[in-house]
Amino acid sequence: MGRLEDAKTIQKTDLAKAETQYKAILSVRPETSDAALKEYEQALMALGELYRDGGCVLPPDEGWQSSWCDGRDGNS
Repeated sequence: MGRLEDAKTIQKTDLAKAETQYKAILSVRPETSDAALKEYEQALMALGELYRDGGCVLPPDEGWQSSWCDGRDGNS
């Protein structure tokens, strides 16, 4: 199982850890291969979906706020 699949599996139980894994994938510039670019793109999309589905909002000048940042684990 690859890094992206691991993050998607973890997302079901631990949003914060999944977010960290997606960010780890995105922190490394992808190689020029199609597979590396596809993994990078999928991680970017998955992170956006995690933020959207996790209840994140972006108030002006405050940065991302999320359901798991305010004391809930995101699984309720």
